[in-house]
Amino acid sequence: VTMSTGNSSQYVGAMNPETSANLQYKILPGANFTGGVATFQVTMSGGGSKDGAKSEATSTITVPVVQPERFEITKISGAETLMVGEEGYLEVTFVNKGKQPVSNLSAEISGENLRNPGQSQYLGNVQPGTENTAEFTISSDVEGTITGMITLSYEDANGNVKTISKEYSCTVQPAMDMGGMDP
Repeated sequence: VTMSTGNSSQYVGAMNPETSANLQYKILPGANFTGGVATFQVTMSGGGSKDGAKSEATSTITVPVVQPERFEITKISGAETLMVGEEGYLEVTFVNKGKQPVSNLSAEISGENLRNPGQSQYLGNVQPGTENTAEFTISSDVEGTITGMITLSYEDANGNVKTISKEYSCTVQPAMDMGGMDP
């Protein structure tokens, strides 16, 4: 950790017996700190008011440090227009910009007018600084619009289950009439 502002030492002044002083320091984790517990030493020193005897004590301080989570869906791409009965694809791109891994990631698709809702994929763990994709097939038996949601579920560094979602849509046009021709 490093000091965010100020000085690393503070003068308290004279203190009466059985009193306390509250001192605060603002600290920041180092650029390469990946989380966990930061440990540092605090040394207190002073002199007796009557006899001038010097005294000093050192204490170890531990502070839990949690890095901000920066896992996100960056884009959804795929078929914008399909014909009734035609299969297309939908690809979701996600990235872990944080400093902690994301665990047990799974992706699921849901939607209106979607022939095959509920598709899901287990994608495993995503290391920091990693980008990846999941792909789904989409189709519809009726013309109109497929609208829905892609949801990513995962565990953060503390084991908490979290979800992020993003909407998608696709236009479904009537199937082409081949005029009795065998394609």
